[in-house]
Amino acid sequence: RFLIMAAGDVLAGLEHPRMSNSLDGYREPDGQEKEFTTIDSFNAYQAEKHLSWNWDAMQRLATETATTLFTLFTHPTLLNAQRLERTKHYARRMGPGAERISITMGWNLWTIVLDHEGVEHAPDLGIGVTL
Repeated sequence: RFLIMAAGDVLAGLEHPRMSNSLDGYREPDGQEKEFTTIDSFNAYQAEKHLSWNWDAMQRLATETATTLFTLFTHPTLLNAQRLERTKHYARRMGPGAERISITMGWNLWTIVLDHEGVEHAPDLGIGVTL
């Protein structure tokens, strides 16, 4: 959901979309704002929240979220290169100890999606990823 909210910011023309360089701006479906200091605290909050969900609800959320992100990043008129490039520049490290590179916040969001789904969750999906 956080990635979808950030993508919505890019679609709405915001130059500084949420989540592109901080954890600010997360809201629950009821509108309640939450603040997190680290990605680990965000993930722990989400894990705790979803412990009580039944499997059907969890599977539905995962499927809807993945489908939405896939559509946003693959439809040619949605999160295309032009929109990703219309966001502010940001100095990001592309790995531990790496030099900072200048990347727009839109492209940074794109790399977050790839890293999160393709690397962080790969073991959960049984995908063998080596870096």
